[in-house]
Amino acid sequence: MKLTTTSSSPSQTAITLGALLLIIGLVVCYLFLVPQLKQANTALAKANADLASAQGNLTNITTASTHVAALKQKLAARNIDLNQISQVLPATEDIPSLYIQIQDIMDTAKGDLGVTNGTYQIADPVKTTAGDIQIPISVTATGSYTNLKTFIARFEDNIRPITFTSINFAVSSTPSDSGPSTDKVTLTATGFARSQGLSSAYTTTP
Repeated sequence: MKLTTTSSSPSQTAITLGALLLIIGLVVCYLFLVPQLKQANTALAKANADLASAQGNLTNITTASTHVAALKQKLAARNIDLNQISQVLPATEDIPSLYIQIQDIMDTAKGDLGVTNGTYQIADPVKTTAGDIQIPISVTATGSYTNLKTFIARFEDNIRPITFTSINFAVSSTPSDSGPSTDKVTLTATGFARSQGLSSAYTTTP
């Protein structure tokens, strides 16, 4: 009996090996690319969400800007100068302007409120533990209780508001020969104005 054997040709072996390598390559690519695609999809979803949020914010800002512009026109029609808002909290203590404003309040109150004996003091500005700059102010005046309340309100409503932290009214009676005694009210108040910072006059260099 004669045994015969068959052998594959070199070309068939090469094709089989090439197909095997191709399959291995595809599997490796699949295992490598799938996580990358998932990360890319996640990043794309986040980018789309951020874009949608930014577009929403832009819409809100545009709407608010239009609203503010309309309000500015209404205020301008009432002769309200928005540029003066910066004077409420100046960059530095601006003591000279503060003197002028307080003196104007004093002079006006003496004329239309009958407030007399008005005095005031402005101390050197200080920096609080919270980092604010405060300019201590003290005020004294004499008049009726009602007029003195209006007097205080003018400080608080000034273009640069003054906050009073202590207000004291002292009442004394003055005898009168022509009629009943009259009450005299003396106001003593202390408070402060604010600024964003100090000028070189109140700062030291190392």
